[in-house]
Amino acid sequence: MQNVELTLQQRILQLNDDMKRLQLQLALFDEILSHNDITLHLDDFDARVNQEIAEIFGSSSEMLEAYARAKHDETAGWMNLPEVAREYSWKDREAMSFKQRARVLERCIANLMARRSILLNLKHL
Repeated sequence: MQNVELTLQQRILQLNDDMKRLQLQLALFDEILSHNDITLHLDDFDARVNQEIAEIFGSSSEMLEAYARAKHDETAGWMNLPEVAREYSWKDREAMSFKQRARVLERCIANLMARRSILLNLKHL
């Protein structure tokens, strides 16, 4: 069995590619949110983001779990509110869920940037 090891430069390039993939998803998320009927596109988007995060960070990563929590917060607890407050609360929770999803993607990108920075510093030693 052949031992395959990425060189430092290859790893830096891979991190760059991973960052671009997530930045593209973040831009796509902004585009989806700018449309009125986002529910049709959001499920597909969430599936793609879950796949990207799992491929980059691993299927049991903290980042994947954080995205799942952000996605599911949009329905948490609204059933216990009075009828008058439900519509506002639902919209408010939905908006918060969207913001949380974007923050998780931003955190993923920041994590990759930090990793790249460490590798770049090692490269110059």
